Amino acid sequence: MRRFGYLRQLSDEDVSRVHEKAIEMLENFGIRVEDEGVRDVMARSGGGILPNGRVSVRREAIERAMNASVPEIKLSSLSGAEVSVGEGLLVHSTGGAPWIIDSKSGARRDALASDLADAVRLMNAVDGLDLPCALVYPSDVPVEISQFLQSVILFRNSEKPVYCPGVSTPLNAKYIAEIFKALGDGERNVGMVGVSPTSPLIWPKEITDTARILSEAGVPISVLAAPIAGMTAPFSVVGCVAVCHAEILAFAAFCKLVNPKVPLVYGARPFFAGMRVGQVLLGLPETGAASGMAAQMAALCGMPSDVYGMAGTGCGFDEQTGYEKMMNGLLPALSGASMITGLGGLGSAMCGSLEQIVIDGEIARMIKNAAAERETGDDALGMEEMGEVLEEGGSFMDRIHTVERLRKGEVFEPRLGFADGVTGWYGDGRTSLGERAACEARKVLAAERRPVMSDAQENELAAITRSAEREASATRHR
Repeated sequence: MRRFGYLRQLSDEDVSRVHEKAIEMLENFGIRVEDEGVRDVMARSGGGILPNGRVSVRREAIERAMNASVPEIKLSSLSGAEVSVGEGLLVHSTGGAPWIIDSKSGARRDALASDLADAVRLMNAVDGLDLPCALVYPSDVPVEISQFLQSVILFRNSEKPVYCPGVSTPLNAKYIAEIFKALGDGERNVGMVGVSPTSPLIWPKEITDTARILSEAGVPISVLAAPIAGMTAPFSVVGCVAVCHAEILAFAAFCKLVNPKVPLVYGARPFFAGMRVGQVLLGLPETGAASGMAAQMAALCGMPSDVYGMAGTGCGFDEQTGYEKMMNGLLPALSGASMITGLGGLGSAMCGSLEQIVIDGEIARMIKNAAAERETGDDALGMEEMGEVLEEGGSFMDRIHTVERLRKGEVFEPRLGFADGVTGWYGDGRTSLGERAACEARKVLAAERRPVMSDAQENELAAITRSAEREASATRHR
């Protein structure tokens, strides 16, 4: 697992205190569990039923789940690309935006399945992004199996391991699990999914059914707890983080009861609202601060973390979007987060944008460079070259050490941001960042599409899709 971050939002004593208070919440306040069978299982596993009917989740159940957790989860794409969640800093796109900014007109419109496919193809070419998510929620697919069909689009187009959309129904979970089984050959994890319990401390039956199906199949799950300070959590940064921590601990305990070997990720989503407007505003600096704290809490549990990062309230390719995304991405990255999300999103993740995918790829590369571990050996320090320059005269520009370090990316090299000075910028026609991003997106999408799947895999996916569509149709007409 990567060395823990440089920035400590909470002291070790504070981390322990928040953890203890989260356990106190679970023991004394409990979880409202809608499914009677799950309620009985949880009660027998080290808890009990409180007088108010909620299920107490005791310390021993939490500790069993923590002891069964793993700090790293390896994912492998159909094209052979591999990442290890928990080793180094990974970046993934935001997911579930209902709208997209149309690249031709600049207008906001409902997202389509074709928009999602374009977004994933573009993400293949963005170096700063490691796992594509379903950036937008297509409006032109059957709602009953939308999450499944989003996953199909991801697998058909992604050359990288995928992060499937948050799964909220057993029907979607059933067929997503079949995809993982078919494409993973029972031997590898071709991606991961998210599942969200409801805040504060509520488990709807559909969600526990969903988690049970995915856990039994061994699909890696990010437990996405998303309390909102002042609405579904206390109106304080640390109070919201504590509720988030409690919800993740309890749900992890349930998933580990279903399958002790299911890989779990600490998917903290502590949100903060602008209380004047009554809406979640992802560009607030508390988003990054709370995500950094959550990364520390995940490390205590021995789990890789998946937190918000490159999030913004801004709705355009402008200064507000830039400073919000950098602030909220850099804080958790420096705090030791395993993964940060938010790439490609605008307007508090309500809009997706192809141009923003490209821009955020540049921001992600900058954040990774800033958060990278630095070598301190003689070669990194350039001791031999220092001696040669002092002895022979000259500079470091013609030294092989400089060339090697340039090739290794020692110092960030802009690819999208303008770096040729004022004279060069005027000579280039003073193009804006958004214009350069749009040009890059068009170039990538105009290139010939490379097939991701073999014919056999396409046939398997098509067969699973037909089964899902038949069951969805039958459900719709009952």
